[in-house]
Amino acid sequence: MKRSSGIINKGFAALPGILLLTSMSLCTTSCAERELKSKISELGRELDRKEVYEERFNARMDSLKLCLESDGASDSLRWETAYSIFSAYSYVNVDSTLHYLDVLSGYASTPELKNRSEACRIRSFGVEQDYESLFEALSEIDPEKVSESFRQRYFTELQRACVLCPGNVTLKKTILRKALEFDGLDHDVRMRYEGLTLLYDDRYPEALPYFEEAYRSASNDHIKALAAYNQAVCYRHLGDAGRHCLWLAEAAIHDIRVPVSDYSSLWELSDALFERGDYSDASRCIQIVMGDAIEGNWNSRIQLSAASQSSIFNALDKSHSQLVHLMMASIIFLIVSVALVLSLLYFTFRQNRNLLALNDKVTDMNSRLKDEGKIKENYLFRYMEMAVNGMGRLEDYRHQMRQILKEEGAESLAAMLRSPRPLADYKEFYSNFDKTFLSLYPDFIRQVNGLMKEGHGFRDDGVMNTDLRILATIRLGFNDSGQIARFLNIPSTSVYTRRSALRRNSVCNKEEFEKEIRHIT
Repeated sequence: MKRSSGIINKGFAALPGILLLTSMSLCTTSCAERELKSKISELGRELDRKEVYEERFNARMDSLKLCLESDGASDSLRWETAYSIFSAYSYVNVDSTLHYLDVLSGYASTPELKNRSEACRIRSFGVEQDYESLFEALSEIDPEKVSESFRQRYFTELQRACVLCPGNVTLKKTILRKALEFDGLDHDVRMRYEGLTLLYDDRYPEALPYFEEAYRSASNDHIKALAAYNQAVCYRHLGDAGRHCLWLAEAAIHDIRVPVSDYSSLWELSDALFERGDYSDASRCIQIVMGDAIEGNWNSRIQLSAASQSSIFNALDKSHSQLVHLMMASIIFLIVSVALVLSLLYFTFRQNRNLLALNDKVTDMNSRLKDEGKIKENYLFRYMEMAVNGMGRLEDYRHQMRQILKEEGAESLAAMLRSPRPLADYKEFYSNFDKTFLSLYPDFIRQVNGLMKEGHGFRDDGVMNTDLRILATIRLGFNDSGQIARFLNIPSTSVYTRRSALRRNSVCNKEEFEKEIRHIT
């Protein structure tokens, strides 16, 4: 009996410690969630500034292109300028990347520049997903053929090419070992390469400190994005879902600032947020990835993004169905309660009858909302399918152009380009776009006219002109004039001019007009 009493006393004595550990664990979990929520909010603010970063990028590219075209520059200087443009576009647009690869190769007038160009060519194999050529080229590299001043950038191109190709960890580690033998690596680059060597050996806890140091000492946003993404990969393998999301968000923030269109961080963050049940943020992330993938012609990313977006919409539909069932259960409970009240308080019969009628209206409204939601989802999937098919047709068209150029010559290619077929395709696209959009928003033109000054409205006859299509793309979430111009196949200056004219001719404040357009239902 005394022994049992002693055990009980010891249990009570240990209870404060157990409670303290439990509270500390809960506090740690709560702090981690708050930290993640704060980081997602920061990412949202950076996504709002995405257009600003893209304008800075375009201004920098325009400046470099002017330098490339300047008279009196040597081949070496022109090569360096073309390389800067190639490096920047290699994260933004496939076609521009390949174009400036050809440009810099054209200025490779010395053996040194030719070897540098070959490293860039190896990286382009990964961009084009030509892995057979990539493996063959990587197996024949000789870093000693380039000067020490370019050695680090040379290894950067090779390491990036390795990242783009699937599997073959042995080859990746070989490239890293050769890079680490070079004494001239920057500290942040060396730390990341050391971490990658450990990561490829599945030694994730040992790799983390190297990536942390690389992130802390990084000299630019691009290195920070890469080091943050590498940390996210380690935490994913270690089973820490919270820090996995946190570092993916951190990597995405720096990717947006670079800017980068071929996202890994933002796409994986969307999947991670989806797994956590955060469908709203997941949907926003995947929409950004999808839009930039289409604009940059990243075909593999388009397919992956479409699959992720489909999963998100299916989850939202399931969540909506559960909500409807819950509401129906609540309504049934309310009806039963009313029936009980009727049996006790007969004189409230009229009020209860009105309440039942109101419940019927709510049920009907919920049913209509569910049907409208399914219609909009169907149209959304229809446009996703059109986008993917369009990219496939574009690739076929480019392949056909290359074949004609190779087999029939430049004159046949010029004749093909003069064909009016693309214009006919755009007319068909505009017709489908008008019908589909006005099916989703049948009152759109009338509501737009309500925002315009007298004499500046539009005909409501089921066909939209260019101004209405610009407003329609704004309603669908487009904001960048360049992106709208590419979507509608009109000059960017025309989009900018027309948007300014529409704001001037509206009855709203100029700053509020497009916000009102986005609220049209």
